[in-house]
Amino acid sequence: MLDKEVIDYLQTTFEDLKSHYVFDVTISSEHPHRGELLNILDDLVKCSPNLSYQLKEGDGLEFTLLKDGVDTRIKFRSSPNGHEFKTLILAIVNSEGRGQNLPEERIIQEIQKITKPIHIVTYISLNCAICGELTQMINAMVLVNEHLSHEIVDGGINKLEIIDNNIKVVPSVFVNGSLVHVGKGSYEELIEKLG
Repeated sequence: MLDKEVIDYLQTTFEDLKSHYVFDVTISSEHPHRGELLNILDDLVKCSPNLSYQLKEGDGLEFTLLKDGVDTRIKFRSSPNGHEFKTLILAIVNSEGRGQNLPEERIIQEIQKITKPIHIVTYISLNCAICGELTQMINAMVLVNEHLSHEIVDGGINKLEIIDNNIKVVPSVFVNGSLVHVGKGSYEELIEKLG
């Protein structure tokens, strides 16, 4: 599924991974996007001996990123194509403490002041560039604060949730079940809305 140029880039990107990353997948055998997701993960794990995935039967389609067996608290309920493919790659690289879109030190200190459990759900579209930018920022926040968790939901394959939550625009960010942010954002805005 991934072309040779992308695979070559990923092999270089992942060659210095120190930890082992597992995509912990739960998916229905009947899900229409099952083959697409597994093709992506098959290609990814071929790019590094430090990547693998484990598969179990369940409802819907989702996977969590584990680092050395520990949940990173980053979950995808999507088949990460388009802009969310970069989000997935950065979730791995940023877990190593290197990569892109990482907050500067003063922002990290503000993020670390959050001490209550916060579950963030971001509804996205795979062809939305702004969505990718926002999900990457939120993932970076999660990686520096153990009280935060993040779920990235593709509205295209979770249409009932889009209807139930009356979502008109993506990205739409929910915190502990309540809509707090729509559209483009900054670290400062997100920290204020999480607080």
